[in-house]
Order: sequence, then C-alpha cells, then structure tokens
Amino acid sequence: MSDEEVERLAHHTWHAKEVLSAQQAIPRLPRATELSERQRAYDQVEVWLRRGIRLVDIAPPHQAATAHQEQPLRIRLGQTLAITRGYGDGDAEAALRRGHRRLRFGREDGTAWGTRVVSR
Repeated sequence: MSDEEVERLAHHTWHAKEVLSAQQAIPRLPRATELSERQRAYDQVEVWLRRGIRLVDIAPPHQAATAHQEQPLRIRLGQTLAITRGYGDGDAEAALRRGHRRLRFGREDGTAWGTRVVSR
C-alpha cells in the first residue's frame, strides 16, 4: 500500500467511526502514525494518536480488545509530546501517567480490561 493510500485509509476510517466498531477502526491508524513519524510530521503523529485514543474512549466498556490498545497509544502520545514540546510539558506527562496507570489498573472509568469493577 502506498503512503498516500495509508493516509487516505486512516482518514476515511476516522470519518467512518460512527459505523465502524473501535475494534475495526483502531488497527487502521498505526500505519498512518508510523508514516507520519517517518516523515517527521510530529503534529500529524499527535493527530493520529489522539484519534486512536478517542476511538478507545467511545468504545463500549466491555470491549477488552480495544481497552488494551489504549495504553500504548497514550504512552506513545506522551513520548511524541515530550519530543515536540519538551519533557516537562504537562500534556506529555499527563499522557504518560495515564498510559502507565491504565497498564496497572485498567480503564479509569471503572472498567478493568472489559470487566466492570464494583467498589463498595
């Protein structure tokens, strides 16, 4: 697939998020992210990563397959922001912190990798 086709597919996937499940859509974005990284278009890398995170956020909480994809997206976003804005940037630190927290505890909405956590 050509670079142009990769970007076009990711673009159309994002706009089809209302009809595609997050499980279908999320795997289509990393190639566009990697393409943008190779081109050193870090602003576009940030866009693709934020869109991937958004897809995870709107996925039903019981979709464990999408929940485990969020952690690497958030960590990668934090790393990208640290590169472009500096390691002390608040958004970079927050993305990294959320990525690592989700790695340990599951989603912050009370979902632990697809299973609702009941607190007493």
